[in-house]
Amino acid sequence: MSKKSATISLNTTFFLISFLFSVSICFAQVNRIEGSLTTITSDYVNKNNVPGFAACVVKDGKILWSNAYGHADIEKDIPMSVEAIMTIASVSKTITTTAVLQLWEKGKLDLDADVNEYLQFSVRNPNFPETPITVKQLLTHTSSINDSDLVYSYACGDPTVTLEEWIKNYFESSGKYYDKKNNFHAWNPGKERQYSNVAFGLLGFMVEEISKQPFNEYCKTNIITPLGMNNSGWFIKEVDTLKQAKLYVKASRRNKINEWLGKLISKQTGDYFQLCNYSFFNYPDGLLKTSVKELSNFMIAIMDQGAYNGQQILEKATVSRMLTPQLEGNGLQGLGWKKIKSEPLWGHGGSDPGIQTRMYFNPETNVGIILFQNTGRGNTFKLVKNMYSLIVDNEE
Repeated sequence: MSKKSATISLNTTFFLISFLFSVSICFAQVNRIEGSLTTITSDYVNKNNVPGFAACVVKDGKILWSNAYGHADIEKDIPMSVEAIMTIASVSKTITTTAVLQLWEKGKLDLDADVNEYLQFSVRNPNFPETPITVKQLLTHTSSINDSDLVYSYACGDPTVTLEEWIKNYFESSGKYYDKKNNFHAWNPGKERQYSNVAFGLLGFMVEEISKQPFNEYCKTNIITPLGMNNSGWFIKEVDTLKQAKLYVKASRRNKINEWLGKLISKQTGDYFQLCNYSFFNYPDGLLKTSVKELSNFMIAIMDQGAYNGQQILEKATVSRMLTPQLEGNGLQGLGWKKIKSEPLWGHGGSDPGIQTRMYFNPETNVGIILFQNTGRGNTFKLVKNMYSLIVDNEE
């Protein structure tokens, strides 16, 4: 062997050794992160006695880690999984936001326009009848629209009132749900920020008016199907209920006589009351039903500048605007999405009887976290922050 050949051989050997060493370190790092995530989530589930819990971590467009604990159905001994379907509560608002911004991209809607331009009736805060309420104000919770107690119209089964009937009767002065005092705040639209579920019901109805099709069908065609979320839908009738996780609350006298919960309880299973498969009128604010696995497709699309598996649901510039603070003096509120104050994470959380959900990601590190649980117990918000810190710390 020539001296030159020997040198090349040594260099090749050194390169292979270095490569294998790097791969070994990489695998060890991944295993360490996965092990730590499993530990922190299982400890959380055990500490809070959570019936069922499922979560995943996304990194660079792929699921890095996923796991599930406990039961989707305690009585039938069905284990929880990342494919179990759950209503995701207010995380649904990110889907509604996407539908609105799709119409904005097509020039069918102006974010700064008076919402009345897209309605056949007038929406005004009666305390400030001359002040327009804009689409952007709905998306940023600055519309001065208040959630009356009727918003929490929990009832078993799908909604018995159409979105159009609900919204018209909430905002028209002659409507049966209209209440000048309770449906509106005593401050001018745009002057303050107060979280509003009804605002997102109104956004959903505006999508119906502009697209000329039911809101759930618009989402199916333009968001859910393109993202391969084939088991997802807004209504009970749209999903396979055999794949749905049951919802649970603590079996206590307080919950049994609760005005909202009492009518949802179907049976007692051990330490829990099992709830029926319920809904409410204002469905675009929180009734999407999906799984951790399928919701990850949506989060990946937003993380990847609006695209998933070749399907572009939003343009890059739109995603950037959506995840940019919109309010003066408030560095957290984007369009529909919100940034966590103490962490560089954008997303949304959700909570309803028997439900806690979270979906957050960092646009800079391309790390995202989704978690579902079928009870309201425990602090999932803190868990997301702890999971994210764990991932970042182990990558340094």
